[in-house]
Amino acid sequence: SEQKQSPRERKCEEHILEAVLELDFIESSLEIVIGEWKSSSRSRLSSSL
Repeated sequence: SEQKQSPRERKCEEHILEAVLELDFIESSLEIVIGEWKSSSRSRLSSSL
């Protein structure tokens, strides 16, 4: 099936893969940030009680 692909299509797929990888990276970064924010806000809440 790869032989049927035009270079243009292959280029398009490469861009899609790059975008997916970037989104993956952004998502995991957000999870880390949100996790830290949750734990810090939780400790702030318990210390103010």
